[in-house]
Amino acid sequence: MAYSQSHHKMSEQGKLAHTLEGRDNPGGMIVGQGVVQNADGSYVPNTKGILVSSYYADYYRRANVETNTFDTSFIKLRDARIAYSFPKSVTGPLKITDLTLALFGKNLWMWTKFPLFDPEAATLDNATITPGVEMGQLPASRTIGFQLNVKF
Repeated sequence: MAYSQSHHKMSEQGKLAHTLEGRDNPGGMIVGQGVVQNADGSYVPNTKGILVSSYYADYYRRANVETNTFDTSFIKLRDARIAYSFPKSVTGPLKITDLTLALFGKNLWMWTKFPLFDPEAATLDNATITPGVEMGQLPASRTIGFQLNVKF
């Protein structure tokens, strides 16, 4: 499990898909789901509107840890490399003793329910690394390249 500060901030500011509801409503108002208690103790469906920006800022506020905490299970293809060594019948006439061509990649694929970034997030607090807290993490970079080894 990890807390995502990026999810909190982007939800609070209405920048994620789940905050689309109500954005285009006239007057910028949304009626939240739920009920309101009457003076006699009975309940009626909520009909009171609130500004969309206030609704999402209140719902996804930092203190509401549950809305910003996620399962960090993942499957990742972190490193892969495929290489081909040319046979001596090809390299011999060229006076090459060994010729290998390879394609490699890092961070090629990942499956996770953790939103936005890499679930292996950790936060640096002075000299302490705190796992399970993501605060403005940058996405992991993907690298793809090739390698040519030639021996004469």
